[in-house]
Amino acid sequence: MSRQRQPSLRLLSLNVNGLRSADKRRTLFSLLHRDTWDVVLLQETHHTDDTEAQAWTQEGPHGLRPNWSGPSFWCHGSPTSRGVAILLRPGADIADITLRHQAEDGRALSIDFSFAGGAFTAVSVYAPCVAAQQAAYFTHTLLPSLPTDRQLLVGGDFDCVAGQLDVLGPDSSVLGRTTGYYDGLRIAETDRQLFDIWRDRYPDRQTFTHAGSQSSARLDRWLVSEQLRRWISTAPDALDQTAGYPGDHQGVTLSLTAPGGTYFGRAAWRMPLHLLDDEGFCTEIADVITAYLFFFFFFFF
Repeated sequence: MSRQRQPSLRLLSLNVNGLRSADKRRTLFSLLHRDTWDVVLLQETHHTDDTEAQAWTQEGPHGLRPNWSGPSFWCHGSPTSRGVAILLRPGADIADITLRHQAEDGRALSIDFSFAGGAFTAVSVYAPCVAAQQAAYFTHTLLPSLPTDRQLLVGGDFDCVAGQLDVLGPDSSVLGRTTGYYDGLRIAETDRQLFDIWRDRYPDRQTFTHAGSQSSARLDRWLVSEQLRRWISTAPDALDQTAGYPGDHQGVTLSLTAPGGTYFGRAAWRMPLHLLDDEGFCTEIADVITAYLFFFFFFFF
């Protein structure tokens, strides 16, 4: 008895730390072809405009084929900083691909597509490295660009962490790296019900994606909509880090498999557990429950 294959996607997010070197571009695109990623999010591309970016995809190794023959979307910064991109493998199991948002500062790019009957938005993010700028960036720039009616796949270099498990170094480095998270990125995560899916699966594990002179940190990750948690593949490498790719960060991977019999209408609601860390929310809910219980016992007993 045969079983229909469930649609799947393999995604990679990678900070390349500049692609102005032709040799570096050849290495990158060769590895992307070798590993057959369906959706690739790049950060710090350092391209100057869309014309240059499209030329990079077409230059190809030895003229035998283009570097990238699938759809590609680019958002430029300057020749020395910023710039993000989203590359889609030709033949990937997705459709209805459209550009949603290109940030004027070259820090974020998003596209819409359909996959396994659902509406998705993929977002490539390169957050500011200046801690004082991060909270405003996440709450006033990134958050408004994230749709509320689609499944979100937000990957990139967020340049901040949630706590000690994501940093290796002196105590001062932990405080520095969490700046921008609790008053910025966490607000965006809560508002759009996004989950740091690697930490969700490995709550007690320590790993890093970037090594600095004084500390190492897990700056790169995937944030996904709550309903997609059950779509994450159970394969050992479904949530992993890459080795050997060009750049000063390790890439982070994500594999999705559409569940059998997925219902794409209004689904059953499940409590986002990260809200239990929000003191104001818990206080308000406790007051509501107390008022309800008072009303119930007063009128029925």
